[in-house]
Amino acid sequence: MKRITFLIFTLLIFPPNSEASVVTVDFAGNITNQYSSQIIPTGYSFGDPFTGRFAYDTSLMGVPVQSDTTYYEGLSLFELTISGRTFTSPIAVAEITNNTNSGTEDVLTISSGTRLNPAYSIIGPTFDGFTGFNMQLQMRDRTATVFSSTSLPESSLNISEFGSNNNAITLLFTGAGADPRLYPLWGKITAISVTVVHSIPEPTTLLLLALGIPMLAAAQIRKHRVDA
Repeated sequence: MKRITFLIFTLLIFPPNSEASVVTVDFAGNITNQYSSQIIPTGYSFGDPFTGRFAYDTSLMGVPVQSDTTYYEGLSLFELTISGRTFTSPIAVAEITNNTNSGTEDVLTISSGTRLNPAYSIIGPTFDGFTGFNMQLQMRDRTATVFSSTSLPESSLNISEFGSNNNAITLLFTGAGADPRLYPLWGKITAISVTVVHSIPEPTTLLLLALGIPMLAAAQIRKHRVDA
C-alpha cells in the first residue's frame, strides 16, 4: 500500500502530460511601399488596411540552427486578410533570434512553409491571375533587448519594444498567366495584441486526481483503524 500511495502521490505532483498555453497574436496595419518603384498586384492600393493573426503552443520543441537562433515548426495558425481577401498558411514556422552582441538585433519571424521548404504555397483567392505564394511577418528590435532567450514568448509581445519602423508583413504573389515573376505586397504593422489561453489539465491528470485522492483517503482511514 505504501508503494501504491507513493506512486499516486508522485503522479499527482509530476503528471505525465504537462500543461501548456496557446498564445494567439493579432496584428493590424496598412499596405505601404517598400521601395519607391514597387509595383503591387492589381486589386490592392497603398494605404489599404490589413489584419492577421498567428498562434502557437508554448510546448512546441525548438530546433537550434545557430547559437542565437531557434526555429519552431508546427504553428497552429497564420493568416492575413487584406481588402476582404484572406490568405492562410496550413504550415507555418516561427524563428526567434536573440542576439547578445553589440550592434545586433533581436528578431521575431513568422513564415509560411517550413524551415526546409519556405516556399510552401499559401491558401487564398486567385484574382486577375495573381496567386498568393508565400507570406512572412517580421519584427526587429535594433537594441537587441526584447528577448532574453530564443524561447517562444509565453505572454507579452509589445510592438513598441520593436520600434515603429522595424516591423512588417510581406505577401508574395506569383504573376498573372505566364508571368514567372513574384510581386511583393508589403505592409507596416501598427498594432498588435496577445491573448494567452491556458490549457485545461490533460484527461490523464484529471483521472489521477479523481482516483488518487480517494485512494489516499482510504489508505489513511485503514491506517487509523489498524492503530486503533
